[in-house]
Amino acid sequence: MGKRCLKRIRSATVSGFLLVLATGAVQAEQAQPGPSTAPTGKPDLTCRVSAFVDSLQGAPIVDGQTINIVGGTRKVVYIIYAKNAGAGRAPSSVTWDLQSIRKGSERVSEGSTRRVVPTLSPGEEVALPLSDITFRPGHTILLKGTMDGPGEVSESKEDNNECTISFTGKRVSVDKPVSKANPG
Repeated sequence: MGKRCLKRIRSATVSGFLLVLATGAVQAEQAQPGPSTAPTGKPDLTCRVSAFVDSLQGAPIVDGQTINIVGGTRKVVYIIYAKNAGAGRAPSSVTWDLQSIRKGSERVSEGSTRRVVPTLSPGEEVALPLSDITFRPGHTILLKGTMDGPGEVSESKEDNNECTISFTGKRVSVDKPVSKANPG
């Protein structure tokens, strides 16, 4: 039996099949997948910090805000969020959060906590465990998160790994309401 040679005139992929229009016949064969179109970029670890007075309810603290303190102390609850803003998958990494309390130029206390950030897909954001700090009037608080603290993750941008928020406590007094004398 002789070989039949088909000359291709036109081809197209329809519903996963490669259709080839050839002289004298139409031939269909399963289309082969082309090169991968998955993102091949690098990750970009970024962060943000949200802080709230007393609990997670109410409006978040704004950077530079003064917090009124009636009595001796106030508690601030804060969360650091880690995000992969890059095009590639970010492997699990280490982050640090720093809490610094100052009164004027004097350091009252400073501490840091090491945290593990899980593997993050492009665009994924996670909240790290909740923390809190108690402070007094006249204290200035700096909360700072640092993503990829040891610098082990190769990123598309290495200059955006920190986030901070700073606020100050101010003593306020609550005036007792003035009551009118009851003419009696």
